[in-house]
Amino acid sequence: QISIAPKKLILNMEQKQPKESKLIILKSVAQEIEDSFKKDNKWATIIDEEGNAEVFLKYQGSNLFSIAEKEMQPESIGRSLLKMCPYPRTMTFNFLDLPYQDVFDDKYFPIKVMDPKWIGNYTNVNELRKNFPDEFKEDLHCNPDFKICFLFKRDNVPDLLYEHSKVLEIVKPEEIDEKLAEREEAKKKAQAAK
Repeated sequence: QISIAPKKLILNMEQKQPKESKLIILKSVAQEIEDSFKKDNKWATIIDEEGNAEVFLKYQGSNLFSIAEKEMQPESIGRSLLKMCPYPRTMTFNFLDLPYQDVFDDKYFPIKVMDPKWIGNYTNVNELRKNFPDEFKEDLHCNPDFKICFLFKRDNVPDLLYEHSKVLEIVKPEEIDEKLAEREEAKKKAQAAK
């Protein structure tokens, strides 16, 4: 991959398509997560350099899992997913400003969970439940308002999340116009270079 704009525009050589985050302000985070889920059928990935989204999401009732904690292991995440999915909660993976750590595992937390429709399917959730027969003895139904969110303090979002989630970048209200202008300039330069 090649960076062609300050931090935010990434060119994936295989797809030849730039990947961008959507610029938002902090007070719109909850609505953007909801829109990502309901309108785009994608979980949200949030980039927040100021670190305010973490506090905001906590007050919204999100359960945060930090990368530095041992609970970030796929088996523990799969168990937490099954405990949380019957409720209208948001399960947030907080990567802070650390490098991305792969949290996916075919058995306990498969990449398929990145599809909200897959999690909403009764059969799929109960297949995961079979990995924990002593803890989850009864069938589970995922709440239609259950969500998954990924949180980063800097733009170290991996391609996997650009491909499978909606990437939102929180900026200060007074910076939106400037950032949009920077992106337009970067696009023009990239097109001119072709």
